[in-house]
Amino acid sequence: MKRCTSKRRLIGLFVLSWLLVLAFCLLSYGQNGSNDNDPHATGYLPPTLEEERHFLETHRRIVKVWPNRLAWLRVNEERKKKGLEPLPEQGFVRNGAEKDYTVGNGPVISGVPKGFVGLTSLSTYTDNSLLDAFPEIRTQGSIGSCTNFAITYYQLTYTAGRAYEYHDNKNVSNNDTKFSPKWTYNMINRGGDNGSKPTDAYGVLEKHGAARWSLFPYQTNGADPKSYREWCRDGETWRDAIRYRIAPCDVVAPDTAGGPDALLTSIKTSLANGEVLTFATYISGWQFTTLQDDKSTPDDNAFVRKPVASWVNNAAQANHMMTIVGYNDNVWTDINKNRKVETAERGALRIANSWGPNWQDYGFCWLAYDALRSTSTAGAPSSGRQPAIASDVYSILMHLNDGAFPGYPYEPWLLAKFKLTHAKRNQLGVLLAAANGVSWPPGALQFQGGPYAFDGTTNTEPCEGTFVFDLTEILQDAWDSGACELRVADDDDRSNLDSFGSPDGYAATLLGYKLIDMTEARGSEILDDPEPIDAEECGWSLAYPSYDEQAPVAVASAQPAFGRVPLTVQFNGSGSSLGMDAYVWDFGDGSSPLPVQDPRTLTSHIYSTVGTYAATLTVLDEDHWYESSTRVPVTATRRK
Repeated sequence: MKRCTSKRRLIGLFVLSWLLVLAFCLLSYGQNGSNDNDPHATGYLPPTLEEERHFLETHRRIVKVWPNRLAWLRVNEERKKKGLEPLPEQGFVRNGAEKDYTVGNGPVISGVPKGFVGLTSLSTYTDNSLLDAFPEIRTQGSIGSCTNFAITYYQLTYTAGRAYEYHDNKNVSNNDTKFSPKWTYNMINRGGDNGSKPTDAYGVLEKHGAARWSLFPYQTNGADPKSYREWCRDGETWRDAIRYRIAPCDVVAPDTAGGPDALLTSIKTSLANGEVLTFATYISGWQFTTLQDDKSTPDDNAFVRKPVASWVNNAAQANHMMTIVGYNDNVWTDINKNRKVETAERGALRIANSWGPNWQDYGFCWLAYDALRSTSTAGAPSSGRQPAIASDVYSILMHLNDGAFPGYPYEPWLLAKFKLTHAKRNQLGVLLAAANGVSWPPGALQFQGGPYAFDGTTNTEPCEGTFVFDLTEILQDAWDSGACELRVADDDDRSNLDSFGSPDGYAATLLGYKLIDMTEARGSEILDDPEPIDAEECGWSLAYPSYDEQAPVAVASAQPAFGRVPLTVQFNGSGSSLGMDAYVWDFGDGSSPLPVQDPRTLTSHIYSTVGTYAATLTVLDEDHWYESSTRVPVTATRRK
């Protein structure tokens, strides 16, 4: 029997089928922004030409990156999965020698022997965000702190996590091994939600480290000025932040003669070596599509229909900073829309953003290699476009010196601790120097933060803050000259650098200054009658701590100090000085420090993750700013 179908029914079926296809596509994107209600704040500010010039005069410019052992291991892991013979143990360099660099206009410096031949190829896919050290995606909210999210939260958290073997960074409830963007952003944004420069953020991390998120939490509410104005005023948090100082950061910038291919090779090699990188871009100009299925390979199957930016329009300058976490040579973006797989359309970088997990692919996306070019080789628009990486690319390593324990956070040898008040922090400048004139210019308290008190308020009453700076770099000079000077300036007229202006009633008052030699747990202090400093500069000199000064002593033991997980350890500090103000155990595994009333009380802790840890007992005499710390090694091994 002949069956007839009405035209209306055919149209209904057609519409229904397209709705199903659309629903399938939305589901296939993961979250992909379909429920993205998070504010898309930006906040990147480019350094001035003078700031950029000065930065390159004092930091390494990386002209070539060589594969290290991790890159070699990753190649062989991939070859093993494909049934190929492993590459011999050669063609890679030791950790620390991966980069050929220049400083200023100096010659290229390389740790690689002449004639060295590196690996001829890298693994085709690397994603460092899958490692335990990389934290979960978080949001900057409505605050323009993208630069500090990319640098302080993602890059520093990951780099410290790898260096110190923090395995719990993907735990959303753990904030003890993650770093707060509020620490850097609030110090460098001039007291307003104005965005910030990466050179300023790296300057704070190089000199002062960063506060852990648990000690100085980030706030996403831009309607509350405290969230972007408040400075940390707790001396112990400043002291803790020093442990996470970075070495002067590197600028990944091969010679321009190599073009985008040389930059991409350096980026990919750095990622294969285990780094994550930061860069600025015009995010509002990213043109999104989805990765397509290259039928000739199964290596891209897991990424088909994931969001990818294929090019960037040039409607405006860079306004956002992001983090590069990986790359994939196997994925295909049909850039010219001809449904044919072409070589120029292969490959993309993996990008982490700070707009929350609802943005694109659970907070991540891909960026096609071709988008790095100012002129497309894959058929994308070549007019009205700009390279997706619109700034320098930055990489970091953790700071070390002779006082550092390999695999453990850095510990300084000489500290300056001081307490002062001010109602307008942008009038305040602090400098420390050895008596022979060798100075240590900090990255904080340098006429920063706008006309506000340390707590970010506009109160006319001064606000008190305690700060700790690391003077280890001038330790020898302070030792040789026998003293270290703290200079405090109140400059009421920053427009005239030759004059302090006239007193305006907003004065700095130094309440205390202490020099602490951490190698001997001793210090000297000045607590004279405070005198206001208004439109002038004053200095206080402290003699280098003498050996006969009395200070607390920390003595610790652990039982057992070796065993299988879960390993329960009893800690004993009974040999420490008694009658002090505080005794604090830091178990070295990222858990929160534990204060105890009496060091003779046995303190129990369970290590549930395999690793070697340095449990630290710190003894504090807060009235005199004395402290002493000692470490006990603990090793937790695997079960049989």
